[in-house]
Amino acid sequence: MIINIAFIFQVFIPVIIWQRDTFTTSEIAIYVFASIALFPTIFLPSSPSMWVAGMTFGYFFGFFLVMSAASVGVSLPFFTSKMFHHKIEVYVLSLI
Repeated sequence: MIINIAFIFQVFIPVIIWQRDTFTTSEIAIYVFASIALFPTIFLPSSPSMWVAGMTFGYFFGFFLVMSAASVGVSLPFFTSKMFHHKIEVYVLSLI
């Protein structure tokens, strides 16, 4: 499935600009951090949030915001699977 570039400019960019103009920078930092950390766990893309971080905070602070949120974002599925490892294993083996 190929995403049309015009779709990105028509949908994502206005939403990103709306977020940047509506919320304060501290609120955007919290929302960006939460979305980058939680979206991969529930199988949603977090790239638009990374764009918002880059456009709002610039390269230096945006980089550290994205990297720290991504670190939490890759840790959450690991710890979730670690907590429910036995239940997941029983469920998968019951399917076989």
